[in-house]
Amino acid sequence: MSRNEAALEAQKLENVWGVNKSKALPNMGLSYIMGRDLGGSRVKVTTVNGFTFNKSSKTYYGDRYGYTGYTTDDNGTVTGSKTKYYNDNYTYNQTTSTNLVSNWNFEFSPKSSITFSNYYTHTANNMFSVRYGLDYDNQYERVAYATDYVSKSMYLSRVNGHHVLGTDEQTTLDWAAGYSHTTRKEPDYRVAAAQRLLGTTEDFYLLIPRSSKADAGSRYASILKENTYSGRVDFTRNISTYNDGIKLKAGVYTEYSARGFDSRLTSFAQDDNTDYELRYPSASEIGSIFESENFGENGYYMIDGTRPTDAYTADSKLLAEYVGLEIPVAYKSKLGVGVRVESFNQTLVCDTVNVNNQSTDVLPYVNYVKADDKGGVIKMSYAKSINRPAFRELAPFTYYDFEWRTDIAGNSELENTEIQNIDFSYSKQFIYGLKVSGSLFYKYMNNPIEKAYKIRSESPMFTYENSESAQLAGVSVEIATPLSANRHHWLNKVHVMVNASYIYSQVQLSEESQEASSTRALQGQAPYIINASINYTHNDLLFAVMYNTQGKSLYTVGDGQETYPWYLMPTHNLGFMVKKTMTKKLDLSFKAANILNAKATFYEDGNMDGEIDPGNGSDKLIREVQVGPSFTFGLSVKF
Repeated sequence: MSRNEAALEAQKLENVWGVNKSKALPNMGLSYIMGRDLGGSRVKVTTVNGFTFNKSSKTYYGDRYGYTGYTTDDNGTVTGSKTKYYNDNYTYNQTTSTNLVSNWNFEFSPKSSITFSNYYTHTANNMFSVRYGLDYDNQYERVAYATDYVSKSMYLSRVNGHHVLGTDEQTTLDWAAGYSHTTRKEPDYRVAAAQRLLGTTEDFYLLIPRSSKADAGSRYASILKENTYSGRVDFTRNISTYNDGIKLKAGVYTEYSARGFDSRLTSFAQDDNTDYELRYPSASEIGSIFESENFGENGYYMIDGTRPTDAYTADSKLLAEYVGLEIPVAYKSKLGVGVRVESFNQTLVCDTVNVNNQSTDVLPYVNYVKADDKGGVIKMSYAKSINRPAFRELAPFTYYDFEWRTDIAGNSELENTEIQNIDFSYSKQFIYGLKVSGSLFYKYMNNPIEKAYKIRSESPMFTYENSESAQLAGVSVEIATPLSANRHHWLNKVHVMVNASYIYSQVQLSEESQEASSTRALQGQAPYIINASINYTHNDLLFAVMYNTQGKSLYTVGDGQETYPWYLMPTHNLGFMVKKTMTKKLDLSFKAANILNAKATFYEDGNMDGEIDPGNGSDKLIREVQVGPSFTFGLSVKF
């Protein structure tokens, strides 16, 4: 369209740029579940149906920092930097979710049954965010607004069959067929920005761009639809004359997924024909400046900033077959061996980018299980697995993230990750209630996929890339026990559970990598994870305290030249729950979450030593998000 034709089209759009204040209602939820045994003479029918509805509001605060002017010592190690910009975000979210379930079981005989399962979930999130910022490089004070509405829905349907075949009842056939449909709609993501000179008291003036911008006067819309079809058949045959003998297992699985994604970016713009008073309007006019009368030959017009890469189509096909043996090798011990062969084809078309990944992977497995007469179980296993890049990780489509103030784009050059897994575990349950389990594990990854932060000429960007290899080794321990073995002592009603894991990870980088070090921790992997709870149950009263934390993890990879690694620091989450059974049909509950008001804190590792020391001048705060505590009252009725 011509400039004036685009202005006439913009006049047709409803003005939805006003900022309004409202008070949020308390969060609320309602659920109902019903189970019925419908009986039947030839076919026994049982069903479970229900729904859940939740509506919640949440406000959180976040600070965001950016840095420039890095100084280094004689060895090239960063020793300091200066603040490039500072942002203070206030974000309000209102989320509504609906879940439906309808499951039916048809039992034709003790040897034959079919289950029909249906799940539907719909979630809608309404977001409004205000960002106040200081741009020290350009000496501006800025305010930005973002309004977004995203709805997601998924329907999943599955039919499962279980049949015992033959007069000897030594053959079992299990089969399943499934279908799922996923939709994500983002009809109108709006971003407006205003600024004034730093240190002045003038009004903020709205930024009306002269070209398409995703961060000022922009409106973005997108829609994603995906259909997945799957089917499987599993065959088990006892090839011995007794029930616990050698079993032959074989099966086939197939899956097809097809996705379509489309998006559009438009911006309200000005040019030399725009009246002067419309070029720098006050930010206080955000609710009226985009009225239809301000578009036209001497007003604003609309620019379509949609790029060819803002849409893509993709599909994947998987065909897998497996065969294995389960062999008793001694008293209460079994050995399982087998192999799975997967043929996979993934295609993605996005503008001139054509991805066509094809692979045939042979995935062997071996596992050994031994139980004793005192409640102990030993398990040892080896398996090879594959982690394949998701459609979004491959698509070069670029999306602007308002909260991080950066773009997010995929990488069409990603390769599959091959993983070798070795596990050893031991668990034991004692008579008086003590349960103990521990495991050792090791993983070797070839071409692990990691999240990286890049600097481009127009804006920074999150993307994904393969590292050369990675190793993980760890130990996990879980203990659950009453505080007293005496069933008549009140401490027997107090149960403690602790689950703790320590994980060591190391990534080997290729010679082409621009990172300063050849090794580092794996992106996203915390070095330790701790979950703990203490429960007290007495008659109709339950009281529980829950705690969890995890260690510092690499949030995104930096190359040490234009960008630096970002780390998510440890957080300590504490909550509790009280539940009281008033009658056989009535329960009351109260829950509290995040009562320590834990913050999500991100730091930049300027000297790239893998450690964060805020006082050394090189490690700086990147982002801090505070969600706050929440409290929930619950009422449950049975009838």
